[in-house]
Amino acid sequence: MPGTDGSTLRARRRERRWDVPEMARQLSRAARETGQAVAALDGLIRMIYAWERGDHAISERYELLYAAALQIEPHRLGRLPDDPAARKEDTDSASAAQISAGDVAVIRGMLDSLTASDRQFGGGHALAYAMDYLQTIVMPRMNARGDVRVLHDLYAVTVELNLRAASMQLDAGHARESRRLLGTSFPLAQETGSPILAAWVLSRCGEQHLQDGMIEQAFAYTSAAAAMSARSAPAARSFILIKHALALSATGDRTATLRVVGDAWDAYHRAGNADEPAWMRAYGLEHLQHDEGRCLNNLGLGDQAVRAAERSLEIRTLSRPRAFTLAVKTLGYVRGSNPDFDAACTTGHELIAVTAEIASARVRTQVAKVLRALRPHQAKPAVKDLLEAARPLVDVHAE
Repeated sequence: MPGTDGSTLRARRRERRWDVPEMARQLSRAARETGQAVAALDGLIRMIYAWERGDHAISERYELLYAAALQIEPHRLGRLPDDPAARKEDTDSASAAQISAGDVAVIRGMLDSLTASDRQFGGGHALAYAMDYLQTIVMPRMNARGDVRVLHDLYAVTVELNLRAASMQLDAGHARESRRLLGTSFPLAQETGSPILAAWVLSRCGEQHLQDGMIEQAFAYTSAAAAMSARSAPAARSFILIKHALALSATGDRTATLRVVGDAWDAYHRAGNADEPAWMRAYGLEHLQHDEGRCLNNLGLGDQAVRAAERSLEIRTLSRPRAFTLAVKTLGYVRGSNPDFDAACTTGHELIAVTAEIASARVRTQVAKVLRALRPHQAKPAVKDLLEAARPLVDVHAE
């Protein structure tokens, strides 16, 4: 058994139809059951990729854990499964042993299509296809060999696909699965050697913690992301900083939030002379304006939030992003220095119309947030009408 090679470990994993993150979870479970200490989940994922590529030899201790996780005798671990399906998988693996720049380009094209579908129709529509594509097309190629630059590009686009799939899982109401995808993205980002990509993953983790109401964790993640992006391309850094500002705004620290928002805009305005990372293709000025509006609403600066949202809406055309920003604008009218409930309700009706056409639990959560802010004023006819119009979408009386 000692010295089990990577192709055998990969074949054993595929025999169970486990992806690498699932193999890592099974090893962690086996370790707990036998009272052993192992690396954290993200570390295990990195180790499995390295073992299967043959970069590092697996130790005897981990071979025993493999056998326990696979529920086989230790001496059988080094033997390839001999059933026809396993042999076919091994043949498929051999045929996919080399990765090319063309492969990565096709994967990125699929990512672009999934992003457009996600934003226009909501992530719930194409989620099953996205997950199948990740598991059957992309993840098996993580074990491929090729030019180092091509492999780094493969890892990078896989991170982006994971983040897109995590967003789609949230749209489908699957927060736990979204967190899992975010967790598997960080070790892949580290494989690329790109601090800004790793920082983007951390900032997205922080944003999800914020959505879960875990403000301290969100602050910690986005602080780390901001530090990692210090020497990065300016536009990408601006997007990291605005996520950190968002976490700060949830703490109520107005001075620190506005300072970081200013830093984000300073970074964005310096963009143009540096190469930006590939993931920035999916983001633009309208995203920065939208997140600025979110920060301002959290600080009670509704008038400014409305203006930021209006600037974003001038650019945002796809349905789901528009819905998010319409929610920011509606809340801004409610939280302004002189609340404008008629304007809030006019925008709110547009928000409800868009939300009804897309599959997004996250957007419905924002609708519910808007309705909670308006409910104390339901004696006003316009507010009452909006609450009634929203009933088919959300429970307007839910806390």
